[in-house]
Amino acid sequence: SINPDSGEIRVNTVLDREQRERYEFLVVAADKGSPNLTGTASVVINVMDKNDNDPKFMLNGYNFSVMENMPPLSPVGMVTVIDADKGENANIRLSVEQDNGDFVIQNGTGTILSSISFDREQHNTYTFRLKAVDSGDPPRSAYVGVTINVLDENDNAPFFTSPSNVTHEHITPLSSPGTRITQVSAEDIDSGVNILSA
Repeated sequence: SINPDSGEIRVNTVLDREQRERYEFLVVAADKGSPNLTGTASVVINVMDKNDNDPKFMLNGYNFSVMENMPPLSPVGMVTVIDADKGENANIRLSVEQDNGDFVIQNGTGTILSSISFDREQHNTYTFRLKAVDSGDPPRSAYVGVTINVLDENDNAPFFTSPSNVTHEHITPLSSPGTRITQVSAEDIDSGVNILSA
């Protein structure tokens, strides 16, 4: 609103830059002479940003599957994060929480890289959190959970668990067909279609 005597312009409501960033209107000044003369001025109001929005991950949680034996620094997944603010208030830095060095994340792309080569037989699932922090003052942050599932590669040969390789069985020459001699057992630490079949 404008004070007709002083010309002071005031806001009548709370302004939210994310809803509307710019206001433009004309102000008319009229004298009381005869004839009545007027002048106009264009007023432009640009609403500055306040850091009032948290960063936001596009999903509530991320699940990725990777093959074991991938070389270190291979990409394992990508996350997307946005911030409705503007400028520095929307400049987001990403980091891995509970960081033990197994994973890193690229700022700018949101790509998660592994620092290790995966061995499913040693560790088949990894879980951690990502943190997104904006550059506002004070900064605002958000978190999201990530699960990495390691898929099996057929990288282990079956091995016999019994009898041992040095076992000898003796049978008599008169043993009839179908006589049980011994039983062998084998295991394969791979999974799925890669496991042992007799």
